[in-house]
Amino acid sequence: MQNNFEIIARAIIMKDNKILLCAAKGADYFFLPGGHIEFGEFSEEALRRELVEELGKEAKSVEFIEVLENIFVQNEKKRHEVNMIFKVEFEDYNLSSAEDHIEFSWHNISDILEVNLLPEIMKEKILGLIKGKNNEKL
Repeated sequence: MQNNFEIIARAIIMKDNKILLCAAKGADYFFLPGGHIEFGEFSEEALRRELVEELGKEAKSVEFIEVLENIFVQNEKKRHEVNMIFKVEFEDYNLSSAEDHIEFSWHNISDILEVNLLPEIMKEKILGLIKGKNNEKL
């Protein structure tokens, strides 16, 4: 059996009660910006690298929020991921994709439950963090 275990650094990027979400072109679901942590790379370093690759801009600040673990089935394969979640801020929020295979869009936080955001558990976690302000981290 193939091991489908991933460690991923993800960004919560907010502006004016909106959150930036990413989607593969042609996909019917969204995910938080970020990507896989490479062996020997710290999660914050991975996230900063991924954001430059994806958005073409350096983050102004990156602050760790929490770990979110998820086990799910995708394309008939069981997957297990550990997401390192960070609050990220930019100097300039005029953000767009620097890669051809993905696109970004802003979504109202109030509509987050209606968005096909994966993993599904991320919706409730984002709302909980925002409502509780998680010790004012968001």
